[in-house]
Amino acid sequence: MSPTLTVTQIPTGWQDRDIGAVGVAGSASFANGTFTVNGAGSGTLGTTIDGLNFVYQPLSGDGSIVARVLTANGSGTQEAGVMTRETLNAGASNAHMLYFPGQANNFNLDQRTSTGITALSRNIRASPPSSK
Repeated sequence: MSPTLTVTQIPTGWQDRDIGAVGVAGSASFANGTFTVNGAGSGTLGTTIDGLNFVYQPLSGDGSIVARVLTANGSGTQEAGVMTRETLNAGASNAHMLYFPGQANNFNLDQRTSTGITALSRNIRASPPSSK
């Protein structure tokens, strides 16, 4: 007998929205302890042309978040990871660690240190952890 899969809206305290021009509206759901996020857009490496779906919790002051990317499906430009942003506006300063599933062992640490400037990207070669 298969386990029951219960899909719900994202948990209280979490929010989901598209940032910038995405072309196709994104969405998020939560089931059995796992978020599923769908999105489109150009990503975050430009200046004010951010285009992404963002699932987030507002944060004031210091904080931390840990994420485990179980799967990521799509083309080599798709990304999944953890991001902090100054605001929800396209082009806002931000920093994020992300995984590109279409490129073997490809992780990046990206940051935009001031609003409206081009983001910097640092490639980090590593193997993803085992899904055991």
